[in-house]
Amino acid sequence: MKLTNNIGCMEKEEIENFAAMVLKECGYAYTMKWTTAGNILIKPFVYIDERNIDTYPYLAKYWILHEIAHIDTHPQDDRHGEIFHARLAELINQFMTTVE
Repeated sequence: MKLTNNIGCMEKEEIENFAAMVLKECGYAYTMKWTTAGNILIKPFVYIDERNIDTYPYLAKYWILHEIAHIDTHPQDDRHGEIFHARLAELINQFMTTVE
């Protein structure tokens, strides 16, 4: 099922812009690329599956941040352990939450 813009899905360019902004603000020399083979980090690229296009913003952003979290946690925690999840939580707090 493809979502439509009237319920706030993220378009391709919005996803690319979010990834570029996060990578730049974190100071990472990585580039986001599209793939059809699933989300994965393979230096120097953050591959994001095309199935994230036209999905809810929290899902698309989560997968970008998930892969970026691997940059600081590999190889010491390459299997989604405590170090990885701590970094992912930091990124989510920084880029997906707002304090009013």
